[in-house]
Amino acid sequence: MPLLDISLSITCPKMLLEQLGMGAEAAPHLEFAASHLTDRPDVLFNLATVYRSLGRPDDAVKVLEKLPNCLVAHRELGELWLSYGRGQEAVFFLTRVETLDPYLVREIVKPGIPVTDAAVTAILEDEYGAEPWFSPVFEPGSGEIESGLFAVQASIGAGILGFALGQLRGRAAMKRELAPLE
Repeated sequence: MPLLDISLSITCPKMLLEQLGMGAEAAPHLEFAASHLTDRPDVLFNLATVYRSLGRPDDAVKVLEKLPNCLVAHRELGELWLSYGRGQEAVFFLTRVETLDPYLVREIVKPGIPVTDAAVTAILEDEYGAEPWFSPVFEPGSGEIESGLFAVQASIGAGILGFALGQLRGRAAMKRELAPLE
């Protein structure tokens, strides 16, 4: 590998991809960069993208699993497994994406179709075998009841916050009044 390619692999992996494209030529450069830049998630993600474009999903998964806290990596893993018809593997990653960004998982599961949270959950359960982690203790009968309960919850919270702030302000005023006497 020429010296210029080595330095470009390490300093500007995105520029390298633009020059070489997403083909087989970019893979060795990104592998080299990934081995030297272990703290750069962008390099790992670009390497996984190249592997996916080359039809090497298992290699892409190995790279993306090095990014356990990356929303984009979980999204890519979910899409990757869905595209290869491996819904069971996709469920874990899609539920992680749903936890972090429910609107993003909607776009992955049914692109272009706006759906509700319940619909996304149903799709994940029916088509991919996902099981809910828990069920709610109480489910309101309608949207109006749910909105009313939310309003009551907000007003109780505002009352508690107002009381606490009033107490703090009262204590501060009392300290100011007692300070000249000492």
